[in-house]
Amino acid sequence: MNLKRHIFSSQSDLTNNLAQSILGQLSDAIQERGLATLAVSGGSTPVPLFQALSRIDFDWAKVTIVLVDERWLPNDDERSNERLVRQHLLRNHASDARLIKVYSEAPSIEKGVADLEQRLDNLSWPLDVTILGMGTDGHTASLFPDGDQIVSGLDPHGRSRVTPMRAPSVPEDRVSLTLPAISGCPNVVLHITGDEKIAALNAAMSSNNDNELPIKTVLEACNDPKLFWAP
Repeated sequence: MNLKRHIFSSQSDLTNNLAQSILGQLSDAIQERGLATLAVSGGSTPVPLFQALSRIDFDWAKVTIVLVDERWLPNDDERSNERLVRQHLLRNHASDARLIKVYSEAPSIEKGVADLEQRLDNLSWPLDVTILGMGTDGHTASLFPDGDQIVSGLDPHGRSRVTPMRAPSVPEDRVSLTLPAISGCPNVVLHITGDEKIAALNAAMSSNNDNELPIKTVLEACNDPKLFWAP
């Protein structure tokens, strides 16, 4: 697996370059079939990227945004990824983009995932651009090493695009795109910052342990994934 590394001296340089790369790939998709799909992650790392994208004049009305993963919380909860995306990305020029809701008020997360599968069926697959994050424990999306559905979530032959996920290491139930839903995308980017995360990534990628960390499994399944990193 060839992970192409884009290393920047500052987070602002990373943000500007990644934003332009994303828009170039979305533009190619729009030219090819008239629409584009962008999958994004939550957390604090992508906030400057979201803000930068929102300020760029682009044909956002032809872009559909979906979350790579979500905490199973109402979208007005401060820990909701949907809330984060609405606050920082779906504003300014990018307010015209369409967001696929991930959370629902279904009686259980399993029934909610069934509803979400139907919603996602209406998208054009594979996704055009997917921006992943990573935790220092080696998780990406909500594919946690200690997750109860990690085996099915990382099954390269799995037929589901989303999976529920519960893990002792996190307080809330989660829903996550699965390995096939992520790896089918032709433009997968791992966006991380800081020395701690690059050290964790390097350790995960160089490990020969039979129990590979999710980030390694996912990246190795992708076609020419890219790393965008800054201190």
